Parts: sequence; structure tokens; C-alpha cells
Amino acid sequence: QRNHFFWCLNPNSGDTGGLLQDDWTTPESSKLALLAELQPSPSTVEVSSSKICVDGLGESATAPATQPADDPSEDDDTSSSSSTIKIKQNSNVNVYWYAIEFPNGDNSAIKGVEFRDSNHGDWQSGDFQSWGTGAYSFEANGAQFSGSQHFRVTTSDGTATTWNVFDGLSGGSAAYINLPGSSYTEEEGDNTSSFPIAAIIAVVLLVGIMIGVGAYCLIKRRKQKSAVSFDNKDTEDSDAQPMEGGATTKSDTAGYDMSPIDTTV
Repeated sequence: QRNHFFWCLNPNSGDTGGLLQDDWTTPESSKLALLAELQPSPSTVEVSSSKICVDGLGESATAPATQPADDPSEDDDTSSSSSTIKIKQNSNVNVYWYAIEFPNGDNSAIKGVEFRDSNHGDWQSGDFQSWGTGAYSFEANGAQFSGSQHFRVTTSDGTATTWNVFDGLSGGSAAYINLPGSSYTEEEGDNTSSFPIAAIIAVVLLVGIMIGVGAYCLIKRRKQKSAVSFDNKDTEDSDAQPMEGGATTKSDTAGYDMSPIDTTV
């Protein structure tokens, strides 16, 4: 096929090493020879004055633009609202490189975009790119992109966070994210709130247990006090002994024996 370009010319490219040697002038003949075997009739680029001319693109091709392969302008004509903005994943996203675009071109007020997913617990700041109507790209930084994707947008009005925008990597997928001033803005997601639901449940259970233990101890103490009262009454009744004439007295009252004296001796 034609209509393809080699990435890239500069020799300090970390991906392919480029098509120029370290002097930035001499072509890499060995690479060009291999490319010639793959594409004997490649497209050519010529610079004339201030114009760049591309030849040999083929009938189905269109002139190259300063934007990625997937044109951000080719999308439905649904516009963003004043409190949200539409974004779209670049078609070339992968586990090591990620980018979002603004298909409606209404991102001029945005000063920064940050990104989080399952493998990136901290916010990753995006690098602005001038593709099409503008884009932000992100590097994996050692951890592959994976899982639900969250975005935080900064404008002159403040910061707005939108959670679970995409389920994962899906080039070309579009969604809406919040702008500062929208009805749903927050700094932390449901799973990272300042006082998690689990902690609330634990506090409620602890209070319930404390109330239950306190009630049990109070009831037990009242029962014990009632039992001691009855025991004292029974003891007093058992100490009373009959005397002549039907009177009763307590034995050993105040240390004295008050029992009747036998006078029959």
C-alpha cells in the first residue's frame, strides 16, 4: 500500500531512530533500502518555498493534515453543553500511550486535563497537542493503562471531575465530561471519599454495640439490687424468735442474749 509515512526523520527518535543520521542531514541508506523492498513506489515529499508538496498518495488518499489518522472533525454534529464537553479517544490508544481529542472544537477554555484509571491512583497530567482542534496525550509511566477511566478538567473557573467516563481502552469511543460549574463536580470519587461508607457503617455498629452493652449492664445491676433487698428481708425475719405472750425479739441483739431464762432449776 501507499499513503503511509515512516516515523520519523529525526535520528533521536526513541521508537525507530529516524531516517537521518546523527548529523541530521545524511540519509540512513540501510533503512531506506529495506523500506524500498516493502514499498517500491513510496509517496514523496518536496519542499518548495513555504509549501510542502506530497506526491504519489494514490486515488483513495487525501492530502495529509496536521492531525492524527482519525480526524476529530468526523463525528456527529451533537454539540457539547455549557457545563460539559465532548471528548473522544484517539484511535491509536494502547496500554502504553493514551490521548483524548475534542471533536467539537470547544476546548479553548481548558487549561489542563488530568487522567486516572485502575493502574494509576494519582492524577496524570496530560500534554497538550495541536492535532485538529486540540488534544491531550498521556504516557503510561511504567503502569499499563487499564480499567475505568476518570478525568479532571481545569479552566479559569476552577476544576471539575468526572468519574467512570470510559470502561477501558476503545479507540474512537466518545463521551462527555464535566466542566467547572456543572451540576456534578467533585474532587474525589465515590471510592475515595473523605469519609468512606464503610467507616460510617463501622461507627454505627460500634455505637449500637455500646448501647446494647450499657443496657445489659443496667438491667443486670437492677436485678442484683432487687435480689439483695429480698435477701436482707428474709434474714431479718429468720432472726426474730418467739417470746412468752407471743412477742418476738431478735437473738444476739447488740451482743446480748435476750433468750428466756429457765427458772425450773
